[in-house]
Amino acid sequence: WVDPSAGFNGTGTYESPLNSLQSYSNQPGNDMIIVGSGTLPGAVTLFDDQVLVSEWMLNQQQYFRDTDRGEIPLPAVDPLATIPTFWNPAAADGNAGGTIVTVAGGRTEIGGIIFDGEVSSGVYANAITTAPIWSIGGFDIHDNQFDNTRNSVVFNNNSSDGSSSALGIFERNVLRGAGFDSNAGFQLTATD
Repeated sequence: WVDPSAGFNGTGTYESPLNSLQSYSNQPGNDMIIVGSGTLPGAVTLFDDQVLVSEWMLNQQQYFRDTDRGEIPLPAVDPLATIPTFWNPAAADGNAGGTIVTVAGGRTEIGGIIFDGEVSSGVYANAITTAPIWSIGGFDIHDNQFDNTRNSVVFNNNSSDGSSSALGIFERNVLRGAGFDSNAGFQLTATD
């Protein structure tokens, strides 16, 4: 759980949320990252079957989590939650402006977030890209806003063939680039 307005950087639970992703190292096996209202600095890598959604998104559609007792619905916690803004102040990945979300796995979901790519004057980040030499299989990117990005979504080597879990969905997103400083809104390059 991430709450940009939290007074301290906690452990990542609802009771003790992180307040930044700048020092967070996501691991395979985590199911879901929920971001509360506010402005969130940092970057994150998503692995197989991981979900990155806002608390606002929990108010828009029902989410379920598998447990040893079956599926349980996730409640919408804050009915007044707003769409958070996510940006990467450090160009840590070697790209001018950096990347906000790197997808390094299949069947990922990203929803209900504003991605602000402006790092500094004339320097713009990628919002969502794939990890180098990685084949992703399936994605669901929905209900997001992409502002001032160099590239909003760039997927390379996607192994999606349109069947079952490898289906790629990109819907209900708003893309507002940075004029001539932007390269791609949504780009999917399949090489295998």
